[in-house]
Amino acid sequence: MEKISCVISNSSQQMLADIVENTVKESGFIDVVERVSDTMEIATVVARTKTDVLILGLESHEFVKFCAEVMGQIADILVIGLVDDGRRLAVVLDNASSSDIPNIIRTLRGEELLQ
Repeated sequence: MEKISCVISNSSQQMLADIVENTVKESGFIDVVERVSDTMEIATVVARTKTDVLILGLESHEFVKFCAEVMGQIADILVIGLVDDGRRLAVVLDNASSSDIPNIIRTLRGEELLQ
């Protein structure tokens, strides 16, 4: 089974980036191919490594603008944003289909909501 490739960028929150990297590695199906400390290098690294997922830590006031810039440069990438202290998660999916919305809801909240 091929692993999902992931780049982590978390310039201002090093400890959070360490926790995220350990967590995704333990999943067994995600390969962290690189960590990027300079957000200006993300597009280059993602293109070079053919990354499937970008896990990004930013302050809330930076997140939306940065995701718009990333989506403009990198096609078909899933961005998982850990906003502020990491307790808020945002998912940005390029080229989303109509089935992605219920699939995301079911995956993230399905068991809670269906009980």
